[in-house]
Amino acid sequence: MAKVEIVVAAIGGFAGVALGAAGAHLTDGDALAGGFIATASQYLLLHSAALLGVAALSSSRPSPYLLRGVAVLFGIGMVLFGGGLSLYALTGSPIGRLGTPFGGTAFLAGWLLLGVYGLSTRTES
Repeated sequence: MAKVEIVVAAIGGFAGVALGAAGAHLTDGDALAGGFIATASQYLLLHSAALLGVAALSSSRPSPYLLRGVAVLFGIGMVLFGGGLSLYALTGSPIGRLGTPFGGTAFLAGWLLLGVYGLSTRTES
């Protein structure tokens, strides 16, 4: 599973940087669109880094089912939130805004599940 997480993190990181550049050069001074792009870029980059952390944890733990759930939720959030917000900012299509609340909810659920994982694991003394 860690291999998939790393690939998704790489795609998210690439998209985050590309969107940051697009926001700087393609929004023609439209502050609202530029803000949407900046937010999408930040969330993609942040969750790409978090996904790498999840990949590192899952490769060193037996039966990392909760971590797989975290990875899936982060991936869904990256697509729906980052992708939707970017689509809306670059094209004005209202379809892009439809997925953002679900993507944001997936991010929140992923972070909560990561917390549950943290509480459920035993620490070695």
